[in-house]
Amino acid sequence: MSAERMPRLMWLKIDAIKIPPIRLSSELTEEESFEASIRRDGIMNPIQVIEDPQGNFWLADGANRLEVARKLGQEVVPVIVRPGTVEDAMVGSAVMNLKRGRVNPGLLAEFI
Repeated sequence: MSAERMPRLMWLKIDAIKIPPIRLSSELTEEESFEASIRRDGIMNPIQVIEDPQGNFWLADGANRLEVARKLGQEVVPVIVRPGTVEDAMVGSAVMNLKRGRVNPGLLAEFI
């Protein structure tokens, strides 16, 4: 894999992360404990974003972490950045959430 295609870890301003027009999200069962965990320990698993050729950062995984960070007043979050397109971000969100097995079947049908 060439260096420009390698994922990179960085801190990114929350406002710089765009939400793709279509995404499949997972459903949290313990939102309050999730928020308490982020409040106590911060974001332990970096948010996944795709950087398109125009320099936009598209959310691929971590919408719940991003929203909690925003709610807690954080300005920056840890992210893993990969090159790609907004379509890569949309498919990436679906793949990650399907692997977790926490997807509403109706939302999955709508996404497809």
